[in-house]
Amino acid sequence: MASGHINLNGHFTEWKGRKLQLAVSARRKMKLQFISSTIVHGHGLEWRTYIGTRKRRRRWRNFF
Repeated sequence: MASGHINLNGHFTEWKGRKLQLAVSARRKMKLQFISSTIVHGHGLEWRTYIGTRKRRRRWRNFF
C-alpha cells in the first residue's frame, strides 16, 4: 500500500501504517455487519451501505 511513500520522518510513516490497518479492520467489521444484518432482516441494507461508503470515501480523502 501507499504507507511510507511520504517519508517526512519515521514516526509519520509508522502512524500512517497504523491508520491503514485500522481502516482495513473497520472495513472488515463493516462487511461482517452487512452480512449479519442481511441474515436477520433483509430491509434497510441499501441505506446502511450507502452511509458506510460515504464515510469511507471521506476517510480515504483525508488519508493521503
